[in-house]
Amino acid sequence: MEGNTLAVRHLGGSGPYWEYELDGATLTIDGESVDLEALQKRARVAHDFMCEDGRYKATVIVPPVAYELPEDDGDDEEEGESEPPERLPLKVEDVELRLYPRKDKETA
Repeated sequence: MEGNTLAVRHLGGSGPYWEYELDGATLTIDGESVDLEALQKRARVAHDFMCEDGRYKATVIVPPVAYELPEDDGDDEEEGESEPPERLPLKVEDVELRLYPRKDKETA
C-alpha cells in the first residue's frame, strides 16, 4: 500500500490480512467501498467491514469534521449576521484503519 497515508494497524494475529485500496477518500476492502468524507460526523466514527459469518475484516476510524471559522472583518452591517463556518476537507492521514487477519480459504 505504498503512497497511502492512512494509519494502518494489524490486529489479532500474524496474518495474512485483508488488502485495502484507497482512492482519494474512498476506501475499498474486499469489494465494499465507503466514502470516508461521507462517514464524517461531529464525533469520531467507526465503520466495520464484516465477513458473512460475523468476523471482522477491518474497522476504519474517521475523525470528526473540522471547521474553519470565517475571519471577522467588522464590516457586517447588521448584528448577528455572520458567515457560517467552512467545513474542511478530510485529512486522510488522520484516518485509522485496523485490519484483521483472514482465513487461508478467503481471498484478499
